[in-house]
Amino acid sequence: MACFLNGITSLSLFVRASTNMCLAVFVILVLHIENILTNMITSHDSQKQVLEGESVKLTCNYSGVPDFLQWYIEYPGSTPKFLLYIYESGLISENIPERLTPKIYKNTKRVDLEISSATVSDSALYYCALKPTVTENT
Repeated sequence: MACFLNGITSLSLFVRASTNMCLAVFVILVLHIENILTNMITSHDSQKQVLEGESVKLTCNYSGVPDFLQWYIEYPGSTPKFLLYIYESGLISENIPERLTPKIYKNTKRVDLEISSATVSDSALYYCALKPTVTENT
């Protein structure tokens, strides 16, 4: 298990295309420092590998009582983009991108994001956060 004092830990996932091209997908778990003693978020895997077309599950474990958990995606050279939120009750946001299935397990304090039929274009940074992390400039 990896958990750093600055509240960020990462998980690498490689999606391998049929042409043997390999790109990385990363999950960065974000924690706000002010809640470090009560709310934490961690990942148990440091690296995963998946072939194009397979499903993959990204997992975060959390502690404390968060309002809700969020997932973000960041493509190279871009800024993070909000994907979805999920409450401990199981209530999820609307307009979730196709092939993404979030699940939360309140009893074990785990939140999963499953990507079905992974493609090389799914290669990006994925963020799991306990509090809203990205704000847009308007």
